[in-house]
Amino acid sequence: MELKRFEAKIYVNGINPYIDIPKVVSDSFGKRGPIPVKGLLNEAEFKGTLVPKGRERYLLYLNNELRKKAKVGVGDLVSVHLELDTSERVLRLVPELKKALEKERKARVAFDNLSASKQREILAYLNYLKSSEAIKRNVEKVIKFLMRHERLERKGKRS
Repeated sequence: MELKRFEAKIYVNGINPYIDIPKVVSDSFGKRGPIPVKGLLNEAEFKGTLVPKGRERYLLYLNNELRKKAKVGVGDLVSVHLELDTSERVLRLVPELKKALEKERKARVAFDNLSASKQREILAYLNYLKSSEAIKRNVEKVIKFLMRHERLERKGKRS
């Protein structure tokens, strides 16, 4: 696959820095939905995912680690080299979530009953987090979500 090169400005949405991906670049991957990519941001290597944002628009979110490695910030113009990442991406069950699911059986049942894509979404987000505080805080949110989901599932089965 050919390397796609372009320049982009770093914007921020809330607290999430990102770059807009030119339509010609996202179209060149021949895929719809999230697109796994790898490349360079100002010579800093990374793996990421192009996220669809409607109207055929894709974004690439830039985490703190990558921005530090590339020595860039919001408002900077960056050089981007992208290619499709065809390597298998295995999402692990973070130990904190594993422990919480073992403790909360109903949450485990609810997690197991989620669609594969929803499970991947949760795991991808938790695997993306770096600090132990952020992981702990977000595992608690996931467990609360799963407990609500489990109650709704049970309620729907009684109707």
